[in-house]
Amino acid sequence: MFNGWKTIIGLAIAAVPSLAALLGFNVSPDFETQALGTVDEVVTIGGLVLALYGRLVAQVPGWFAPKE
Repeated sequence: MFNGWKTIIGLAIAAVPSLAALLGFNVSPDFETQALGTVDEVVTIGGLVLALYGRLVAQVPGWFAPKE
């Protein structure tokens, strides 16, 4: 589903400290670790929401499938 997007997000996060330093800002050494952890959490929550939505709208019998 997120085919290739995590790589692009990781590259963007890796580029932010260099760009910030170029512009004269100081970036915490822990920025990359914290930012990547946050991205992983957001992607995980998105996957959970998508899985729940898929289960709710599924046509096969399940916990929340409508009765015919």
